[in-house]
Amino acid sequence: MAAVVIGLLLLSEKSLLRSVVHVALVFAMLLLVLFTTHVAGLPPPPPSGDGLSLRDDTSQGGGGGGQGGQGNRQGGPDFQDEYDQSGAQTPVAVILLHDDYSPPGGTYYFRQDAFSRYNGRRLVGAQQRGIDEDVAPGYPSRSTPIPDSPETGAFRTTVETTVGMLADHPRPFGLESPIVFFPATNPDPARFRRVFRVRSASLTSDAWSLVGRRAGSPLWSPETIAHYTHGPDDPRYRALAEQIVAELPEEYREDPFAKALSITQWLGEHGTYSLRSRHAGATDPTADFLFGDVTGYC
Repeated sequence: MAAVVIGLLLLSEKSLLRSVVHVALVFAMLLLVLFTTHVAGLPPPPPSGDGLSLRDDTSQGGGGGGQGGQGNRQGGPDFQDEYDQSGAQTPVAVILLHDDYSPPGGTYYFRQDAFSRYNGRRLVGAQQRGIDEDVAPGYPSRSTPIPDSPETGAFRTTVETTVGMLADHPRPFGLESPIVFFPATNPDPARFRRVFRVRSASLTSDAWSLVGRRAGSPLWSPETIAHYTHGPDDPRYRALAEQIVAELPEEYREDPFAKALSITQWLGEHGTYSLRSRHAGATDPTADFLFGDVTGYC
């Protein structure tokens, strides 16, 4: 559009010779820009950000690692009262969906890791084997199936994606719920750090449609169930959860999905999202948030 406007302005010159010369110069400059972009490529993306989302948290010593490398599963960045958002809009990947898919909740959720062990201050990665194995162990160098991945059927459909990483990143991620990761040819090494494919069994029904279904896996041991159901020692957590669940209709009060959804809904209604808070100095920042001003970030 800008080129058309410039061309019209140049053609408005009263001197035909000057118009021809100016138009020729504009086209020469455009050709030079196109040639330079083709030879040098697009500028590289800025370094990854502060770890608030899918970016590597460089302050914690995370690194991109090599092909097939392992990421740090001990947890993301620790609590801070303020976060620098200067790089918050920096993209980390280009994702191509090979299937027609729209998530029922309206948000595409890409699963990278799982933090299921509460250390008294925050959730961190589990240390024992057999826990949280439904995430990729590292960037794939061959076909890498994910254990305990859900089956497609009434509530899920198969979705294929290709992920091109624009920045170094500690672990691969996939559209929920990944079934298998594949290596892929990098079409532009100057632009993409690495490229891989993911096949996922993604939800086609909203979360409330899962009410009435069993949570977890029948293959889980008592130790695994205890790991996922163990809560903080502070009795206020249980008291608040029971208070929220008590608002459900009686027939749903023992349903695990209904419980989880009601607590999520309560947090959405009562919490205020802000990257500026005053919880980092507390012994238990989550309790300070939950039983205080309910203002913070996830």
